[in-house]
Amino acid sequence: MKLLVFSDSHGRLEPMRSIIRMHMEDTDAVLHLGDGAAEVLTLRSVFPTIPFYAVQGNCDDASYTAYDIPYDRFLNLGGKMLFLCHGDRFGVTQSSHGALLAFAKHKRADIALFGHAHVVCEAYYPADDNKPGDKSVHIFSPGSISVPRDGAPSFGILDITEKGILFSPGRVNPTTGANA
Repeated sequence: MKLLVFSDSHGRLEPMRSIIRMHMEDTDAVLHLGDGAAEVLTLRSVFPTIPFYAVQGNCDDASYTAYDIPYDRFLNLGGKMLFLCHGDRFGVTQSSHGALLAFAKHKRADIALFGHAHVVCEAYYPADDNKPGDKSVHIFSPGSISVPRDGAPSFGILDITEKGILFSPGRVNPTTGANA
């Protein structure tokens, strides 16, 4: 299963539209991790055959809940339990996501995806063998497609296969909008 992952678009629709067009033949769904609910509504109408799953960010209006854009959500995709959130409610930063990790483990998520920090993040936390029932969790952030704090605008590709989980960050040329 191939998932395109965006966050923090803050009104910039075109980079996401271009990336989805480039990957639409083999994309199973698009995930948006907040601060871009308005763009998600537009993209859903432009690409009606692709499922979109989104959550609200701290800069989104609460009324987007009526459009199936909650504050956070769990999804079972590709045989894995995903937890999607913006991250602000968990105090995430580019190097701190302890509360998010604890929540994801508590809720038995395999993958926790977040935005808000505007930086690409990829981390794997194996299960603690000294804690019965503990589980491993992958944590990913695609950075920001519009206002990055770590270089060029970015997005993510999450591949979930029977062989494992692979998160690949992609960069966008801010001048041309093409993949860098």
